Amino acid sequence: MASVNESSRESSRRGAKRDPDAAKERILQAALAEFSDKGLGGARVDVIARRADVNKRMLYHYFGNKDDLFLAVLEFSYAEIRHAELE
Repeated sequence: MASVNESSRESSRRGAKRDPDAAKERILQAALAEFSDKGLGGARVDVIARRADVNKRMLYHYFGNKDDLFLAVLEFSYAEIRHAELE
């Protein structure tokens, strides 16, 4: 039987998985790592989905295709750079 703490941690993880903004953030972070390691041609969507703890269907729902995901990662990275410059 799960303890109260284990149940609340599990519930918290499930809630984080259902948060669309958090899911997109995890996908972008995982995609950034995969594209950085393997490039656009070598990156695998199934690896990105696994790293982000989402299924491929959700990834495609949010980003359309691998090229659009790559573009979103570039935009995400540029936004982080711009934000850092303002600080």
